[in-house]
Amino acid sequence: MSIITDTRVSENTKIASTSPIPVLTLGKICDEVCTDVFDNVRNYDHEKSTAWNNEIIQLVLKGIEKESSAQNYKYIVYVTTIERVSDAPSESDSPSRGIRTSSGGFWNPEKDGMWNHKWTTSGTNIDVVFSIAWIHSTNP
Repeated sequence: MSIITDTRVSENTKIASTSPIPVLTLGKICDEVCTDVFDNVRNYDHEKSTAWNNEIIQLVLKGIEKESSAQNYKYIVYVTTIERVSDAPSESDSPSRGIRTSSGGFWNPEKDGMWNHKWTTSGTNIDVVFSIAWIHSTNP
């Protein structure tokens, strides 16, 4: 059974299949954190973006720590905060900008992996792109 059926993320699904935390749970953590961090924010502010990213990363790591029962994993959270330059949601037929981010790793494909996620809302002009990596370690 495939958790993610969107063919545009099929490669991400394969990589994420090794996740020690279900990707639906990771998505929920990311979405809830962003909703909380941007609760009273309506517009992107470059001066505040570093603080937002730091807060998001710390809260996502806390959420992962709370959900993780696998003691032998280390996690890395990458966050990119993006200003949407039009009021149109980024899923529309006329996107407000283009972005491509890629990652690679030399790891054990049976135990290590990475998962990507995008948070967007019509309440702000901000999108957040996450990459969460997990690496199995023999030394917890």
